Amino acid sequence: MTIVVKNRLLLFGNVLNGQMNLNDAGKMIENTWNNLPKYIPGIKIDCGIVMPNHFHGIIILNNKEIDKRLSLPNVMERFKSFTTHEYIDGVRNFNWEPFQAKLWQRNYYERIIRDKRELNWLKKYIKENPGKWDQDEENPMTNKGAEMKIKGQK
Repeated sequence: MTIVVKNRLLLFGNVLNGQMNLNDAGKMIENTWNNLPKYIPGIKIDCGIVMPNHFHGIIILNNKEIDKRLSLPNVMERFKSFTTHEYIDGVRNFNWEPFQAKLWQRNYYERIIRDKRELNWLKKYIKENPGKWDQDEENPMTNKGAEMKIKGQK
C-alpha cells in the first residue's frame, strides 16, 4: 500500500544522495509502522519506507487470526489515525510543520500480491524508492510532480 500526505507536503524528511533522511516526524511514522502489529492483532508487516511526503509498506492479513471485521481499509484507517494524532502532538509540542485539516490524502493505493516473485519485486521497489526520488511523481520538484500539482489546482 501507499499513502500520500495531503497536498504532497514534504513533512517527513528529505532524500540526500539516494538515502532517506528522516526527521522526527518521519521517525514517528516509521515507529508507528513497526509497532502496528502490537496495536492490530492478526496483521504482519513486511518492509516499509517513509518518504518525504508518502509511505510505502506491505501488510499481511492473516485470515486465520484476524477479526473478520478487520480489513485493509480498517488497518489503513487506524494507521492514518495513529500517525495523525502523533503528528498533531509533534506540532503542538515540538514545532513540527503544521498541516491543514488532514495529514493524509483521503484514499490510498493498494495492490494484492499474488506470488513470491511479485512480493520480491515490490520489496526491491520499496527499498530502492529513495534512490528514485528525483523521478518520483510524488516529488513536487520533478516535472511529473509539478504537472500533477498544476492539474490538482484547476
